[in-house]
Amino acid sequence: IWHVRQYGLGFLVHAVMGLTGLTCCYGPFMMYPISRFLLFEISTIFLDIHWFLEKLGLGGGRVILVNDVITLLVYFGVRII
Repeated sequence: IWHVRQYGLGFLVHAVMGLTGLTCCYGPFMMYPISRFLLFEISTIFLDIHWFLEKLGLGGGRVILVNDVITLLVYFGVRII
């Protein structure tokens, strides 16, 4: 809420929905569907690593290539398969 002007309303809605999903995960009736929903967020970790590597000036190297391949594999494995 503090940075809603900087990131926009869509980011706030995404954060609230993510918090709701995590909160519902602790109830027994939502454990299975919410845990599957949260799997879609796994690729976000690798996207953040890519962003940090770019900001550190390590873009175009072997580390970022390996990270990109892992990102594609995780995205394909979780979202497509």
